[in-house]
Amino acid sequence: MFDDTMLIRLVETAGRALEHEDRLITCCSRESAPLYDDDRPPGLLRFPSKEKYYQFLILRGLMAGYPLGADIECEERYDFVLFRRDLAGLREIQAVGEMKIWLSPEGTRELPKVRDDVAKLRGSGHPSFFLVATAWAPGTRDEQTSFLMRNLGEPALQLVHVYEFGTIGWASQRDTNFALLGFSVKTPQPPQDQLDSEAATAIVDP
Repeated sequence: MFDDTMLIRLVETAGRALEHEDRLITCCSRESAPLYDDDRPPGLLRFPSKEKYYQFLILRGLMAGYPLGADIECEERYDFVLFRRDLAGLREIQAVGEMKIWLSPEGTRELPKVRDDVAKLRGSGHPSFFLVATAWAPGTRDEQTSFLMRNLGEPALQLVHVYEFGTIGWASQRDTNFALLGFSVKTPQPPQDQLDSEAATAIVDP
């Protein structure tokens, strides 16, 4: 069953994969410093709009160290699908997820698409999670996450875990922390009369 414990493990695994890539790209940038010594970050933040790239890095990390199978852009519907295999080898979906990069200067440009993705996840019929990749000044985690939740105004999202590591940011703020936020998504509950009807049917049916 996909629960908060599994989501925490997912964020930890995904966060380590992103951190590893950040270190690798930083080393590459420094090896070729005359070509890449500019105002842009030398690591992962050098590519702030490459969402599919981030998703691939997370997928690769999950394939190597997560107890559920993972796929991305599955059926062109969800960014992530987590699954098990039944005895016949067929995939049984355990959870679906979406991801957004939250790096715009004003911090609000991404919010409408986040709300759209949350609505899609709530209608999926599966346990759901939402990942946000972002960056902020060291020591500002609470301030930044409060800003995001306040401006989203989305009660279906519950912040479960944050993976954070130090990196090199833009010229205006070189001392930066990269962060991956993992949210659980509450799915709508059936009306009580529907639950009562299903319970009565279960009792009456042989």
